[in-house]
Amino acid sequence: MNATSAPSLGPFCQSCGMPLERPEDFGTSKEGFRVNDYCAFCFAKGAFTRPELTRAQVLSEIGRILAAKLDLAETEAKAAADRVAGDLKRWRQPARRAGRARAAEHPAGGRARVANAGRKAPRAARGAA
Repeated sequence: MNATSAPSLGPFCQSCGMPLERPEDFGTSKEGFRVNDYCAFCFAKGAFTRPELTRAQVLSEIGRILAAKLDLAETEAKAAADRVAGDLKRWRQPARRAGRARAAEHPAGGRARVANAGRKAPRAARGAA
């Protein structure tokens, strides 16, 4: 992207944030079909090209690229990369399930519920519904 072109509105690679603007920018499935979520640098032939890559490593790489392309200080570019990475599918933190959180807070740590799973409560405990 040069200084006179408009910023990309997406889609973006869900691993590195690169704008996916041309057909060759997109990753590919095992069968060679276009994958809409990832770029060709991050995903090819149905797998990540660098599966060992950590979120911290990708943030560092994106920061260097942004610093060079947008003429930003590297610390500013890494902060921008960190803001973007939280929205990317590959690096998104899974949401905690409310039921699991409540089970962990239970005095028995959720063990009582698991130990009794599958058993019916005594008739008196079920109440009249």
